[in-house]
Amino acid sequence: MKPCDNEYYYLIADAHLDESGNTDDFFRMLERLDTLPCNCAIVFLGDIFDLWFAVQGYETELHQRFLDWCRRARSKRSIYFIEGNHEFYILRHHPAEFSRVHASHIVCNGLKFIHGDLINTSDYLYFLLRGFIRNPFMMALIRLARPLRGDRLIRAINLFLKKNNRNYKHKRHFPEEKVSCYLKKQAQSGYNRIFAGHFHEYACRSNEHGASMAIIPAFFLRHEIGCYKRSTDQLEIGPWEQLLDSRME
Repeated sequence: MKPCDNEYYYLIADAHLDESGNTDDFFRMLERLDTLPCNCAIVFLGDIFDLWFAVQGYETELHQRFLDWCRRARSKRSIYFIEGNHEFYILRHHPAEFSRVHASHIVCNGLKFIHGDLINTSDYLYFLLRGFIRNPFMMALIRLARPLRGDRLIRAINLFLKKNNRNYKHKRHFPEEKVSCYLKKQAQSGYNRIFAGHFHEYACRSNEHGASMAIIPAFFLRHEIGCYKRSTDQLEIGPWEQLLDSRME
């Protein structure tokens, strides 16, 4: 499937899947998505997992189940994945499972897909953490630490990420000023239609330069996703079963 053939983009963000059993509805949704026409692309906007280190010894059956679905699905449609702030090294170790995968953004048909964690440049603590975890030295350290209870290191990183998300002021409040600056820069670069996750609640912002950004709500909250129709430039947000039922009518 060529990117230019995509008429619909199904947008999924912030499912935060883990081993606690909150996965059944998500995988039911994937099976339904698999029945859509081939002109429907699937875009995972990051934080699909509560924690995913794509390093040997740390990936679980849940990660493998998702990768198996993506590998099968990409044979007949576009499957895009942007790493969220809870996912690491997917671009490095799993490029073959997706049509495109990137650590920060994907551009297709003039549309730009991001996770959203890089918008707020005032969140210095997060940028420091991101740079620390994502460098090759840290990846090597995590791999070497596996036999020596590397799971403790992973749990500590995950706990820090959750505390930062929950308590840090830049996560608690939607960064209106930073979003405005981001949209202005994107318009200057020629990107006028942007989709993001990360902030969990639906929001839509636009500016006088013709750029707009839609925040796709977190799947884990109300099992909502987005569906964007390229020919009409329309975005619909709603529970996944409702959106897919309307598409199949």
